[in-house]
Amino acid sequence: MPVPEIQRLSIQSEVSTLQTLRLIGIPVPQAWPAGPEEEKGDALTSNANEKMYLPGFFYEHLPGSCMPIRHTTIKDYHSVDEKTIRLIEEYGRFQIKMFDQPIRVNQIGSLLLSDQSRDKHIVGPMLSFWGLNYLDPPYLPGPFRANRDRYLAQIDIALSHISNGFMSSVHTLDAYLWHLLLRELVEACPELEQDQEEGFIRHADAKGDIFLVDDEGSLTAILYWENAYVTTKAEAFSSPLFLYNTYVSYEDRHEFTPREQILINYYERLERHDLAKCVRKGKKYQQLDTIGRFNPNFGRTCSP
Repeated sequence: MPVPEIQRLSIQSEVSTLQTLRLIGIPVPQAWPAGPEEEKGDALTSNANEKMYLPGFFYEHLPGSCMPIRHTTIKDYHSVDEKTIRLIEEYGRFQIKMFDQPIRVNQIGSLLLSDQSRDKHIVGPMLSFWGLNYLDPPYLPGPFRANRDRYLAQIDIALSHISNGFMSSVHTLDAYLWHLLLRELVEACPELEQDQEEGFIRHADAKGDIFLVDDEGSLTAILYWENAYVTTKAEAFSSPLFLYNTYVSYEDRHEFTPREQILINYYERLERHDLAKCVRKGKKYQQLDTIGRFNPNFGRTCSP
C-alpha cells in the first residue's frame, strides 16, 4: 500500500480531475470529497492495538456497460470493427471539447483540491502508477513548468530505483540503458523545453477498458481517472494508450496503427488539423510513457 500522503493526494487528484472534466462537458462520473469524518476511511483491524484506514470519496453510479477494446493483435492491423470505429470517433468528439477548453494553469502535474476552498483546484506534484516517486518526503516530484524538467526528474528517479534494485530486477542492464536513451531524447527535444502556458488533462492509463456505453453502443462515460494529470497540448492530445497498445518491439514505433489512423481521419474530416497534428507528431510520448516500466518483450506501437 502506498504511504498515506501519496494515497491522500491520489484521491484528491481523482476527485479534482472528475469535477473539472464535468465542468467542461466530458462524460465522467461526478465525484465528491469525503467529509472530515469520512476521510478517515474504513478501519481495518489486524490486531487489537492497530488500526489501518482506507480513505475514499463519493462516486456517482452511472448506467451502462463496459465495452473493452482489446490490445491490438496481428488481425487488428488490417481490420477494425464498426463498434470500435464508432467508439474512437466519439472519443475524438470529446477530445475536441477538451482541446477547445484549456485549463488556465501554467504548471504540469496532478490536479488537487485547494486547501482554501473545495471549489478551487491547483496543480500539485506528479502522481504515478509506476513507482516514479522518491523514497523519502516529499515523495512526489513536481509540479513543473516544462515537460523537459518533468521527464528528466522521472527518468532520474527510475535510474536510481533500477541501480538500487527497486525496479526492473529482470533485464536490469537493458532497462538502465533504455532509460539513458530516453534521457538523451528528452534533452535533445526543443518541444519539451517549452514552458507550460495552458493546461489539458491527460488520462494516465487509457487502456481499452475505460469506456461505458449504452444499449446502442454509444459512449456514455469515460472512466478510471486515477493519477490523471495536467500537461501540454502536444502530449494531452497525442494517441491514447488504447489506440497503440500492441505486442511489437520498441523499435517499431514509426507507423500509425489502424486505430490511430481512424482518429486522424476523423479529425481531418472535421477540419481539425490541429488535433490531427498532435496525433501525428506525438510518437515521442509513447516512448516516454515507458519510463519506469521497461519490458523487452512488450511494445506499445504496431507496424504494418
